[in-house]
Amino acid sequence: MSKVWFITGAGSGIGAATARAALGAGDRVVATGRNPDKIRNALRGVASDRLAVVQLDVADAIQAKAAVDKAMEAFGRIDVLVNNAGYSLLGNFEELTTAEIDGLISTNLHGVVHVMRAVIPVMRKRRSGHIINVSSLAGIIGFKHCGAYSAAKFAVEGLSQSVVQEVAQFGIRVTAVAPGFFRTDLLDDQNARYGSSTIDDYAAEGSAKAMWSGYNGKQQGDPAKLGDALVKIAGMDNPPKQFLAGSDAVTAKCKRNTNNITWTNLTEQGEDTQGSHTRSWAGIIRLCCRATVWSVLRAAAARSFRCSCNRTRSTSQGGSPTSHCNGRFRGEGLPSA
Repeated sequence: MSKVWFITGAGSGIGAATARAALGAGDRVVATGRNPDKIRNALRGVASDRLAVVQLDVADAIQAKAAVDKAMEAFGRIDVLVNNAGYSLLGNFEELTTAEIDGLISTNLHGVVHVMRAVIPVMRKRRSGHIINVSSLAGIIGFKHCGAYSAAKFAVEGLSQSVVQEVAQFGIRVTAVAPGFFRTDLLDDQNARYGSSTIDDYAAEGSAKAMWSGYNGKQQGDPAKLGDALVKIAGMDNPPKQFLAGSDAVTAKCKRNTNNITWTNLTEQGEDTQGSHTRSWAGIIRLCCRATVWSVLRAAAARSFRCSCNRTRSTSQGGSPTSHCNGRFRGEGLPSA
């Protein structure tokens, strides 16, 4: 059965790529954004009676409700919500003004909240739906100059993981997608925003713009492949609650887990929380990395996986990633980024 998608920030990048992938799969799409002409141009060549373009500034709760109402008028339901709208604000935390931070939070976090609050009642009434919140690798680990951006994306991750426990009883699933570096317009000069003030103590290391602008257009991730992956995830009976998109995201997450965690044994006998057996901290970290990667692969219904050491194990054999694989896995059920 075809699905109805509601996608925010559909005028470029991951939003446009997901809209194209969904339309290519025969689904219907409500593509939203602040500039409808930009959306139409981005989806030129795939426009059809299965596409509705709706103007929406996600920072405005009233607009969010109105856009959802228009989607219902056009197609009668919403099966998949993709919260993708957002922008980047980069700079040393001290050099960002309160107004700049508030503006970013208004779009990148409150925008997600507004659209979720408008869509969840629709999905709850039908006892079915899937919310896909596009977070970021910066919402899992911190990056220099990304304090405000990471704060919003960490919040999206926490919001997603909490709300899914509330709405699962209504048949609503929630997936937080954390892309690594993808070739989107996020760092484009027309879209990226930088702190407006400067502090002399930070001047010696150069500006945030000098550091980040050079990445624009050179990111390794392909938005079209991520769009295809999201269509596959939306078709799963048991989708992942968190999806790390791109090999760089998986590698960075596992590397950060093993390098930046300090732990003290607070149990008398060094037992785990279940009290069943003792685990070394190194072993626990490996399990964390494995769980993150393995949940992605299992959720993708991959029949097998291949690691960097070129060993393949079948899921039907109960295989799981081994510690020497360093977290570099690609599920055969999903396109690689």
